[in-house]
Amino acid sequence: MTLPARVWEPTGGRASGRTHRALEALPDGGVFVVHSLRFRPHVEHVLHNQGRAHDAVRVVSVVNLNALRGLNKPVVVDHFVYEDETLPRSTLAELDLLVQRANTMAAAH
Repeated sequence: MTLPARVWEPTGGRASGRTHRALEALPDGGVFVVHSLRFRPHVEHVLHNQGRAHDAVRVVSVVNLNALRGLNKPVVVDHFVYEDETLPRSTLAELDLLVQRANTMAAAH
């Protein structure tokens, strides 16, 4: 299984389809990291439109990095997380490390 790596490209606006594609690449049981939990209804709507159960993917906010520690499930980070200029670089660096570890462990299982 190949998950999209951290991809940062400014979208220049909304509705670029990158969130939809990232969710399509994430298998059921995976974890999707968003910039805030307010984005959760949008993610659930996308999952519904893809014909997937709303609980097929766990949605985690980037502010709750503890939820990613020790995971052995595939993790994909929404592009908005990297476009949020208010997040400290140290948070993004920690996020990248946790995602890499989780995806490595998921691939081993």
